[in-house]
Amino acid sequence: MIIYTDQLDLIRKVVQVLNSRKAEQMVIRGEGIDFVWPPRAPNLPMSLLEIMPASTYVILRGNTITIVP
Repeated sequence: MIIYTDQLDLIRKVVQVLNSRKAEQMVIRGEGIDFVWPPRAPNLPMSLLEIMPASTYVILRGNTITIVP
């Protein structure tokens, strides 16, 4: 997942909205990928993202964090 640190307030709002809507998830099976609706809220380390430098991209892949200025 790629996150731009200047948009953390928007990310918090989206996660809050996704968590507030408790609807049963529906999975539509596809050939290559499955589509899940409604989308799940991502588990993001917000406390870690808040201390990252401003105006940078943070790439989260498994247990690896990459910072791109």
